[in-house]
Amino acid sequence: MTTSSASHANPTTSIKKVRKAVLPAAGLGTRFLPATKAQPKEMLTVVDKPQIQYVVEECVVSGIEHVIIVTGKGKNSIEDHFDYNPTLERFLEEKGKKEQAALVRQISDMVQVSYTRQKEPLGLGHAVLCARAVVGNEPFAVILADDLIDADVPVLKQMIDIYDKEQRSVIAVQPIPPEDSQSYGIIKGEKVGDRLYRMTGIVEKPHPDVAPSNLAVVGRYILSAAVLDLLNRHPELSKISVEGHTDNRGPLEHNLRLSELRARSVVKWLVQHGVDAFFA
Repeated sequence: MTTSSASHANPTTSIKKVRKAVLPAAGLGTRFLPATKAQPKEMLTVVDKPQIQYVVEECVVSGIEHVIIVTGKGKNSIEDHFDYNPTLERFLEEKGKKEQAALVRQISDMVQVSYTRQKEPLGLGHAVLCARAVVGNEPFAVILADDLIDADVPVLKQMIDIYDKEQRSVIAVQPIPPEDSQSYGIIKGEKVGDRLYRMTGIVEKPHPDVAPSNLAVVGRYILSAAVLDLLNRHPELSKISVEGHTDNRGPLEHNLRLSELRARSVVKWLVQHGVDAFFA
């Protein structure tokens, strides 16, 4: 984990718990075509569950009380998956499949789930901003369903424990082989504890020769409500392009990749302007 160089939170400030998690799920899923032509990428099955269910389960085990899913056009099956289905439950019970009926009900009863709509694919920062009215004035988690992480103690739970202690933003990172740095946002920071760093900067997809570390950002964030205020006051942050980014992709895929990078650009801006940010 890492943190920014900003000062520690005022000990007299009331401690706020992380109770809500935002799950951006409005992307077009072009990297998974043709599988995602008619179904959301978040509903693609990993073993026996859609991948977004694994993420919601991580939230529940980590103590999250309210999951906010940001959806878009063609994502209705996500809402259906976490909703009640009395017809299916009744059918299973009549067939004597009580365990399966209980499993279907359990999915709907896991946690409170709300939905908000991102009407245009304007990037991850904009998707998070779409949840502002539901998040309110409290810290919140952001989890990307693309990143499924197997850990004895869920990564989100570890991050919440750090937030409870430090009362500032936390972002997950992972060590990578140096030669893979051009595929990730790489953080710069100083070690302040066991697997804990205070972040002082971030470089997007650097060449291995100039990468500031081998710690790459992954899809787990805990952010303060101040981030939403900044995004609201500075809408350009949710639409930041990454200067100098070129590749062999076509125009649509290139723009979608830039959208994925915008959230990291927001993080970079926050660090540069002294907003607290811990990373793990």
